[in-house]
Amino acid sequence: LINIKSPVVIFGDHTCAVKYSDKPFAQGADGIKILSTATNLLPRFLFTLLKNQPIQIEGYRRHFSKLKERKISLPPIAEQKKIVARLDILSEKITMLRHAQGETSSAFTALEQSVLHQAFSGSV
Repeated sequence: LINIKSPVVIFGDHTCAVKYSDKPFAQGADGIKILSTATNLLPRFLFTLLKNQPIQIEGYRRHFSKLKERKISLPPIAEQKKIVARLDILSEKITMLRHAQGETSSAFTALEQSVLHQAFSGSV
């Protein structure tokens, strides 16, 4: 169990996957880097940045060196908070739209099957 005192970003060194954690967690693999940030960088901002501008995977190898070389624009903390809040709202809307799209698709498929069944059930 990894006990953390403040939020961290977890970087999959082989997969370039990123996760955000503000609670203790179990380390599932040894190919991860646990990133804590300086006071001028919000962990949630770093996570959001890496989710939206991921490190490109180059086969099964370690990629942390590419992450260390990356240069990022670092806005003031207040601006980071605004950006994270806005992107969180947009992410929630995307999730809701995907859910609605799935429901609409399921309803359409059910309606299509019902229409086809009604159209061909009496003609045999």
